[in-house]
Amino acid sequence: MQFLVDECTGAAVTEFLRDRGFDVLDAQESGPGTEDLDWLSLAVNEKRVLITDDKDFGEAVYRDHLPHAGIVLLRLSKSTPATRVEAVERVLHQYGESIVGQFIVATDQKIRFARLR
Repeated sequence: MQFLVDECTGAAVTEFLRDRGFDVLDAQESGPGTEDLDWLSLAVNEKRVLITDDKDFGEAVYRDHLPHAGIVLLRLSKSTPATRVEAVERVLHQYGESIVGQFIVATDQKIRFARLR
């Protein structure tokens, strides 16, 4: 699996994934300020699962019907580097490679696979 970690999600998630051997493109390292739709397009083209705290990606996928290669949207009550890493770790531990191509919402309490309308 390959990942794209959004700017708002932070370096701790990138480091966590890289430490586990994943190919990770970090938006903060690669192009801070790049538009969300450009990141989404790059993630599709490179078949990268996007990890983000930004619900604008959900709007792009659901409202505008844009394609994606998988999105993990973190909706945490207290979003800190540690809680974001913990949420990503839970997603990977429970679902592994089945997250590819899915839209997943990870909260403090649960992980939900969202359905496209």
